[in-house]
Amino acid sequence: MVRDWNMINAAANLIWSPVRDLDIGVEVTYDRIRLSGAPVSDLNKCGGVAVFAAGTFGVGTPAIACPFTTKSEDEWRGRLRIQRSF
Repeated sequence: MVRDWNMINAAANLIWSPVRDLDIGVEVTYDRIRLSGAPVSDLNKCGGVAVFAAGTFGVGTPAIACPFTTKSEDEWRGRLRIQRSF
């Protein structure tokens, strides 16, 4: 369980109206999540690796652990918008 974390979110957009009732715009968003304490498993990087709890397949079968860990995650998103009002 992760108890100590912080998050940054920033967004900006720009809209241009070349003619009446037509808007053309771009938007950019940035997100960052930082975890304090021990690294946690990054299941986004474990594509094709199934992660099971210990003992799922019977006695003596070891659990499969995701080998990738993370303490922070960054994400950029962009969007182009063209809107015509009638």
